[in-house]
Amino acid sequence: MMTTTHCRSICSAKSLRLAFVAALQRLTPMQRATVILRDVLGWTAKEVSVLLECSSGAVTSLRRARARLAEGPVGADTVDLAEVDRAGLL
Repeated sequence: MMTTTHCRSICSAKSLRLAFVAALQRLTPMQRATVILRDVLGWTAKEVSVLLECSSGAVTSLRRARARLAEGPVGADTVDLAEVDRAGLL
């Protein structure tokens, strides 16, 4: 039997995933890949630079990407919820 606490945890996890996807949409594709590989998966700058075929300096300079993520919440109009759902991200 699912308790209220379980339901809140599930809703919270879905909200967190949606917020993460919405935030990532603010980044360029290169910034998005770099943030995911470095900050989420823990890859080294060298590993990311080899995969993305760019310099290690470009990879370690995540200031712009992090600044965009720190700008605050994105509006609901920025996120295509149907696309997010089709991609299986929720």
